[in-house]
Amino acid sequence: MTKKIRKVLKTTGAVLAGIVVTGSIGISVYCGKLVCDGIFNQNAGNDTKQNSIDQLEAWGFDREAFHDRYEGVDFEIQSADKNTIPGVYYTTTEASSKWVILIHGAGGDRECLIPLVGPYLEDGYNVVTYDQRGHGENSDTHVSFGIFEKHDVEALVNYVTMEHGATSVIVHGQSMGGQTAALYAATEHATNAIDGVILDSPIPGMELLMKLMFVEDGTAEGVADYLLACGNVYGSVVEGMKFKDGDTIEQAKNITVPCMVIVSERDEVCLPEYVEQIYDNVAAEKKTKMEVDSKHIEGVIDNPEQYFDGVFSFLNPLE
Repeated sequence: MTKKIRKVLKTTGAVLAGIVVTGSIGISVYCGKLVCDGIFNQNAGNDTKQNSIDQLEAWGFDREAFHDRYEGVDFEIQSADKNTIPGVYYTTTEASSKWVILIHGAGGDRECLIPLVGPYLEDGYNVVTYDQRGHGENSDTHVSFGIFEKHDVEALVNYVTMEHGATSVIVHGQSMGGQTAALYAATEHATNAIDGVILDSPIPGMELLMKLMFVEDGTAEGVADYLLACGNVYGSVVEGMKFKDGDTIEQAKNITVPCMVIVSERDEVCLPEYVEQIYDNVAAEKKTKMEVDSKHIEGVIDNPEQYFDGVFSFLNPLE
């Protein structure tokens, strides 16, 4: 074989190798973008406000009776990263400096939280509900499973403290709202600013949930791992977030404020065994677990008296 042919073959091999590598990188980037788009833009074309109305109707909750009895005040504030947060607050009939911030889950908006509002008001808590990013009237279309949303909770805690004179602040989230509450509770700000956190059927982690969904849909585990790895790299480089930052089970190790975890025993969305792991990892000296015989976040619907007996048993010693 002549030197010339060897040189040609060597050059051709290098070019082909470059094409394979470049192609692989291109495919990986494309896959990563698809995964991240699916996360961030999960509510594109989704009427989250109507979803809440439909869900309350399916639960048999009387929205009209609630709004006839309780009147909220709309407000808007900004988070540290300049997200505008639309919300509504309700105040007790007698002056109170106790506040609770309620956080809804994925696919709905603040309206789906109203089954929680009345009991809190009747127990002397002023209440804030708001639309998470990518939901309701929030203009930010991105959903990041609490990673960026925790900044909004921080802003709301500051708001009720500075503007309304709150002396006691509780954060209570459901599903993805429970995850948001947990990620916020794991911050230094929460340690210094709130009195407790309630996590109702919290999502155990962004990456874990997505992997479970991939596998459930028939994706081979190895392929799922590859897609998530691509998404993680793309998200880190392009979106400024890492999936591990949304790992609720791991982040629970940083929660030192009093914490209550609510496990829905018939939950098929946030499986009880993973929610149990969140509870086990919570570092707070005062932590409580309440188990309810319900589907995902439906404990307050199935048996509101039992639900709030548990909640107030947790909260009352904190006052």
